[in-house]
Amino acid sequence: FILLIVFAFLAIYTAINGNPVSDFLMERETKAFLLKQGYKEKEILSIEASYNLKRNTERIKGTNAYVTFEDEPNERYLYIQWRESKQIQQHCEYYNEQTQSWEQDFTEKRKHMDKSCTTKY
Repeated sequence: FILLIVFAFLAIYTAINGNPVSDFLMERETKAFLLKQGYKEKEILSIEASYNLKRNTERIKGTNAYVTFEDEPNERYLYIQWRESKQIQQHCEYYNEQTQSWEQDFTEKRKHMDKSCTTKY
């Protein structure tokens, strides 16, 4: 009975908050992607992964990475992972700490906005 309760709790927790292992893997894979793109480790201030039910679709995984770069500490860039190809890609949204909102940038004003960013979920 106790095992059933623990399993039910873990299932509900994972459904709402995501899997901690998935968070770890997304952070690791996003870091590898950025290093492959030419970034140096010291340029990356932080990578934080978290589950987002809204972004969990049949096309992309629900665990997303939020990257802050050393030279833009007030901007958080969003990275997604495609389910089929397992590829990491930057989303065209970024979080602006000053306005405290998610914004999209198609004008390439943001220093770290990738030209091949996606708007799709």
